[in-house]
Amino acid sequence: MHIPSGQSLSLAGSARAGFFSSPGVTVAFMLLGASTLVGCRAPLANAGPAPKPCMSPVATALTLDQTPIEPLASISRRATAMIFMAVECPICNRYAPEIQRLAARFETAGVDFWLVYPNADESPEVVRKHVEDYQLTALSKRVIRDPQHVLVQRTGARVTPEVVVYRPGGEQVYRGRIDDRFPALGLDRREPTRRDLEQVLSAILDSRPIPTSGEPAVGCYIPPRP
Repeated sequence: MHIPSGQSLSLAGSARAGFFSSPGVTVAFMLLGASTLVGCRAPLANAGPAPKPCMSPVATALTLDQTPIEPLASISRRATAMIFMAVECPICNRYAPEIQRLAARFETAGVDFWLVYPNADESPEVVRKHVEDYQLTALSKRVIRDPQHVLVQRTGARVTPEVVVYRPGGEQVYRGRIDDRFPALGLDRREPTRRDLEQVLSAILDSRPIPTSGEPAVGCYIPPRP
């Protein structure tokens, strides 16, 4: 049967309309669009092999195996303490024994410690070596990188080593120094006179009011995100 050209175009248009309006094709295009948004890669510096694809269009922190992680998504224990670190910060390195001591004391009582490395130019290999060199391997399963400053922005951290403490429900209850061993840049005491982080965590575990010194952390400024 001969179909006039105009009618042929009309029929073709109807067929296309029916095709694109079918449920299966609609779902396929929705999934294609979603995959375009989700199929991203986290920018990393000096990271060696190509990073794994992001699992979300929203930037996240990364484990040393390049897996996206959200340490504040669900705080199931008594508290979470995040300590921001830098490989070449001498004050961070001086605090390594104290971080080990606090983790050994409080982790068994229900506090999770995370070491957060926010400098984008510190690769997973460099961070892993730092953890080993300063004998922080007891925390090796909770070492993360924050090259996109997701946690920096969320917590308000400005220097390393700075501590941010959260309770279940995502309530930030403390941000500041570990103790007063370094009252200012270039000044240090042999022993601290006030152990701020230890007092905060003890108060949480004892269900007492949380003390805060109001003193900011002293250390190395976190560089801007590249």
